[in-house]
Amino acid sequence: MKDFFKRYDIPRKLLSILLALALWVIVVSSSSSQRPQTYSGVSAIFVGADQLETDYGLKIIEGIDQKFTIKVSSTFDTMSKFNSTRSRVSVNLAALNITEPGTYTIHTDSDCQVNVYNARITNTEILYPSSFQIVVDSISSKEVPVTVEVEGLPSADYMYDAVEANQDTVTVSGPASVVAKIKKAVAIVPAADSSHLTKTANLLVSCTFLDENGEIVDPVYLTSTPSELPVKIPVYRVAKIPLTVDLIESGSLTKDSVDVTIEPAEISVYGAEEIVSRLTEVKLGSINLRAVDLTEPKTMPITLPSSVNRMVGEPGTAKVTIKAAGMSTREITVNEIELQNDGTDPNLRVNLTTPSVIVRLQAESGALGAVTAEDIKVRAVFNADSLGVGTHEVEVEVQPYGIANFTVLNVEPSKVTIEITQQDEAPTEEEPAQ
Repeated sequence: MKDFFKRYDIPRKLLSILLALALWVIVVSSSSSQRPQTYSGVSAIFVGADQLETDYGLKIIEGIDQKFTIKVSSTFDTMSKFNSTRSRVSVNLAALNITEPGTYTIHTDSDCQVNVYNARITNTEILYPSSFQIVVDSISSKEVPVTVEVEGLPSADYMYDAVEANQDTVTVSGPASVVAKIKKAVAIVPAADSSHLTKTANLLVSCTFLDENGEIVDPVYLTSTPSELPVKIPVYRVAKIPLTVDLIESGSLTKDSVDVTIEPAEISVYGAEEIVSRLTEVKLGSINLRAVDLTEPKTMPITLPSSVNRMVGEPGTAKVTIKAAGMSTREITVNEIELQNDGTDPNLRVNLTTPSVIVRLQAESGALGAVTAEDIKVRAVFNADSLGVGTHEVEVEVQPYGIANFTVLNVEPSKVTIEITQQDEAPTEEEPAQ
């Protein structure tokens, strides 16, 4: 092994390599050694843009997003610590003498300067582009109508009422050519801020500007007053509430002896959470069973509590039908109608011209099914002497037989027609002459 090291002079060669490496490090780290580095995508700073707007009412609308490629050179130590993300290219607008709208060409070698924000770096250069253009336009403002849209949906059993904004217009300012395209503004409440709300929400919403075709106008150079529109999303609780009536009992008619049907049985309403959540019924009012009419439903107004509203399409009245419990109704045609003349004139004759009447009965379901027309007596009572010769309509009386707990709901027709005629008197013998 010793012969091998001596033969190929290994120690001396290793020492030479180490010395060369050390010398390279010294040279690279020397303060006088420059190390260049290229960076792309560097943004611009337009010096004098605020003054341009103040003095001439002008604003850059194109070219402001121009990017640059730059070269920076410095020592190894400096470049190793350099942060390129802070680098900017300063554009000197004052050198262009801009006083009116138009397109202007900027030469990077004379009108621009690289700012690296490092005092130890003095050697910089713009590699690309050699020149670029900016478009400058005058500033104008105008008032446009604004509407509010809500993207989110409410939670179950809740609804959103019409969104309220504290103003119906906003003022938009920006380049005249851009502002001229704007026809309206819309404040869109995103779904993230407007979904599943259970309480009224007050929000600040930024505006989007639209042209006459409803297309979005680029907002980069625009400002609005106010910058955010205060809006209110009213949130209401929705519920279906049953309709009820209070029954005033009378004699044999008690609450348990009648069936009550209300149409509709319930009503959809909305209102404040604290009110609707406690609402268990909507009372239509009171019905006295002594005076109730079992022949026709009773129409009653639906009066809601204060701050509670009916949903669109819900009725303002309800029909209440009351009948005896366990009872049914049936219509029976009766052809036999009795005429009862309480007059005394034997020369008046009465003829019935109404062939039949329809009697509508209410009774216990089992008994009502066995009733026939023969079980119902229909009588027309009148006084022909008082009525006199002619055609008359007289009321009828109805009396069912063999039926318990019945009610005559109505008779159709309720009056029958009779004809009263005068019968000629019989001839008498002549009195003898005196």
